[in-house]
Amino acid sequence: MALSDPEVGEVEVLGVDDFASRKGRHYGTVLIDMDTHRPLDLFDGRDGEDLAAWLREHPEIRVICRDRSSGYGEGTRR
Repeated sequence: MALSDPEVGEVEVLGVDDFASRKGRHYGTVLIDMDTHRPLDLFDGRDGEDLAAWLREHPEIRVICRDRSSGYGEGTRR
């Protein structure tokens, strides 16, 4: 926890998926650099608002790999 977050750098292919910390009660979103297979960021919840804000800060992204979640689709379109 005391370590600083690693530098994100240039990401062209982004993976987006959700995970459950308490199945059925609490979900989060993980962003993965698909070229290096390293996690980039975690969000609380699984709506598209946080994803849309993150993508605005990273316009270099060309491909997004995601599931069919409507929240992630909406966040990608924004």
